[in-house]
Amino acid sequence: MAIESKDKILEYPEVLDKLAAKSAAPFQHPQLLIDRYLRVLGLSHELFRIQEGLGFYPLNLSHESLNKAGQKDGKLLSPYTLVRWRRVGWPFPGEKLQGVDYFEDSATRKIVESMVERMGDAIEYANRERLLGARLIEHTIKPQIYAWETGQFEKAMFEHINMRNLSNPVLLASLFDRYIDPWGIKYASQGWVLNRDDALTGYYNLILKTSLKGTREEEKHRVVVGEAAAFSGLPVRRGGWSGNTLPSEDNLRREIGSTSYVFYNVLIQKFENLIKPNLLKYIPEVTQFNKWEYKARKAAIIDLILHEGYGHSQVPFDETMSDALQGDYVSIKEFASEILTHMAALGLPAKLVDPEVKKILISVSLAWLRADYENYLAETNESRKKPNEAYARAYRFVEGLYLKGGNIRVNADNGTIEVGDLDDISSSAREFVEGLKRAVNLEKTKTNTVRDFVRQYTGDPDNCLAQAS
Repeated sequence: MAIESKDKILEYPEVLDKLAAKSAAPFQHPQLLIDRYLRVLGLSHELFRIQEGLGFYPLNLSHESLNKAGQKDGKLLSPYTLVRWRRVGWPFPGEKLQGVDYFEDSATRKIVESMVERMGDAIEYANRERLLGARLIEHTIKPQIYAWETGQFEKAMFEHINMRNLSNPVLLASLFDRYIDPWGIKYASQGWVLNRDDALTGYYNLILKTSLKGTREEEKHRVVVGEAAAFSGLPVRRGGWSGNTLPSEDNLRREIGSTSYVFYNVLIQKFENLIKPNLLKYIPEVTQFNKWEYKARKAAIIDLILHEGYGHSQVPFDETMSDALQGDYVSIKEFASEILTHMAALGLPAKLVDPEVKKILISVSLAWLRADYENYLAETNESRKKPNEAYARAYRFVEGLYLKGGNIRVNADNGTIEVGDLDDISSSAREFVEGLKRAVNLEKTKTNTVRDFVRQYTGDPDNCLAQAS
């Protein structure tokens, strides 16, 4: 189903006309190509279910034992392998831990072989039917085939960071995101088919590039916006994702760059089902703006792309600090990324983003985070709840910061939130970010500096919602 034109109304059509003129010509029979790739995603999801069931490691293996063995065999700690016991003979009969590629493991070999065959079928179809862009289709899929056959997945990921090499629709089935690995080492199987919208992609790249101007990452981060036709892996298990960014690690994003994929149709559905109800419930003041729903949807996209492309690239620490921050690492990282997002959004020029959209963006961010937090509280399955705990705490940090700084006010009678002056919010965000940088530098010589700083600005993370409950 095509995206409705009313959702694509943008404020500066002359900019879009130039961008659209550069767009690739539409592909012939894209649905038939997509149908072939849906078989690939089906196999990708089957592999994901095996990763969930059998796991990445033997049941009787401890994290300590894995790290010790990994010092001798680096393949055990590779994000792209499974860890299995293998029987060995002479000179010391017994069992030994081995890192096994998916193409070699008995439980996954047939699935991967079938996946590779289906990928080849999609390339063969595109060439046989002489589809416009057949070369790009082949260029997009071939690195994925190579990755599954050899275990060298970095090349496939890098190709999907380079937008110039991507086909339309974007076809991806690879290993990325560590969320289902309890030790945060192994990548899970995931994929999607995305019909890229070149006009929207161009406009939101302009916003991202403007926000990054003058930083070291100015030319490193991009965004692809379009309608998702299908998913495999975590986006299915978690009920649909609004987007995803490759690579997932902040240190890699800073080193080689990143591409954020925004699944426009999923995001709009999430807006209708989660964000909009919470806006009406907690921040009804947004309805005073003309065309507030359209502006709120637009604000949600800006919030997402800036969080991924700007926020994560500007957080003053990366995975190298995960040991120091331990269980608070993800919460503080996501919290800081969102505050940086607000700071960047409020600094965008009015000719690019309407000031009313900026005002609504703060409300959308709070409503979105509150919705995710409430879903976390409502989840009764502990295995599904646990991975979201860090993000739930990140929400409490965000609201705690603005409550403590007087940037938002809560009506004690009905719990509604009033968003304060944007200049004050921008100042609070900037002050927090500068203080966080100093705390990170001090953490190198004194432990708990970052944690103490966050508590100073937000209050106790376990109680910072008390005023809004």
